Amino acid sequence: MSDMARQNFYKGENKNADEINMILSQKLDGVSDWPFYAQALAEAIHEGQVDKSGQPYIDHVRRVVARTQELLERHYLKITVDLARLHHEMISVAWLHDVIEDDPYLSFKHFNYMTSYNGGVQRVPWMVMVLSRSEQNGRTYQEYIENIGRFENAGERFGAPSGRPLHLVKLADLWDNRGRGGIPKSLEKRYDRAIDTLREMQKEEVA
Repeated sequence: MSDMARQNFYKGENKNADEINMILSQKLDGVSDWPFYAQALAEAIHEGQVDKSGQPYIDHVRRVVARTQELLERHYLKITVDLARLHHEMISVAWLHDVIEDDPYLSFKHFNYMTSYNGGVQRVPWMVMVLSRSEQNGRTYQEYIENIGRFENAGERFGAPSGRPLHLVKLADLWDNRGRGGIPKSLEKRYDRAIDTLREMQKEEVA
């Protein structure tokens, strides 16, 4: 694909379309570049979006990133050999966890191409896809949650290497959603059930 084609790969109507295309066409030097790339893309995609209480949506994303960082440090970084790669990948996924759902023009194909362009580093895009409800092909919400819970121990079944605690990102997301005021009781129950499911599947006291 030519440089010009890369720079016009994203065809969405986001007001930051030019910036999004520039980010998507970047060539990364390695996995250590992913968090910076992911943050830039998330901020461009979510700029101007607000949550149901009228607050900037990117604030939710930043809280999920911070909680994911905290959970990684508490439960994984002390016992995992490849600390740097794990950290870079999971923080990147936290930044990107809502981008596909919140931009109808952005899809897995953009990440799939970008990873091919950058030497086939595919864990991050696959994990974002697993976290994205729009990519679930008719799964119920509970099936979607269970899919995330199985990812760490059976990642290869979903097209990506195993050994990545994807459930931590989803737990951080659920806790932040659960903590917002004014959500319906039905959503509270759904979030609580999802949290219990992920904790039980991982056999962890993650808090």
